Amino acid sequence: MNGWMLAAILAATPCEPMEVSISSGLDWSSGDYGLDTETSALLAPISIDLDLGDLTLSAGGAYAVIEGPAGITAPDGEVFAPRASDDARRDGFTDLSLGGSWSRTAPTWPGWIALSGGATLPTADPDEGLGAGSSDLFAGLELGYDADPFLLAVNLNYRATDVAGLRDPVGAGVSILRLVGADGVLGASLDARQSTIPGLAPQAEISVFAGGSISPSVRLDAYLVTGLTGASSDLGFGLSLRRSLGVTDRAPSVRN
Repeated sequence: MNGWMLAAILAATPCEPMEVSISSGLDWSSGDYGLDTETSALLAPISIDLDLGDLTLSAGGAYAVIEGPAGITAPDGEVFAPRASDDARRDGFTDLSLGGSWSRTAPTWPGWIALSGGATLPTADPDEGLGAGSSDLFAGLELGYDADPFLLAVNLNYRATDVAGLRDPVGAGVSILRLVGADGVLGASLDARQSTIPGLAPQAEISVFAGGSISPSVRLDAYLVTGLTGASSDLGFGLSLRRSLGVTDRAPSVRN
């Protein structure tokens, strides 16, 4: 799932101070990404999050099964330049991602401001197309507006990589969510970013998603995505299951 979409979903739901949670799921995508051959990727991501109210810290990775020439740069399944010599199937763990986000109620409008950043550490084998082979840095800004029962969000994001010959991509996106019940959401998002490969068209995708709690400590989210340019995935879908491992007293959400 797009990281900004997930941030918007979490912004729509109450936050807990000192909450520890673990998330896992399945993500599948397929496309040629502007290359001559199709690549399909199946990922089983896992992450652990520490929610301190306004501040959230996270660490995560994924186990990936890939068929095709394109490579995976991050646990969220971001695809960039060819990293394998042929179309052989390969599998293994992706790079490790460490990050954090900070969100506060907006000072002059009913909504929120969120800042995020982190690093992707080169723990995967780049020769197998499972990682970037370098320590990438990423940062982002999100502005949200609460038009109850809808939430609107726009974002800007940037990734810096040390891989020779690749561009440091800039991206942007917009999301709209409809609140359902206590913490359920239905929504759609449009995201675009520069391709990491110079000369390729920008990547642009439209997603629809839904989610909500299935028990007091477990949340389920699902999404479907399709690409709008030749450098994007043709189709993708995923499920994410988030389980709280322990909380303290409830704190106000960014929507209060």
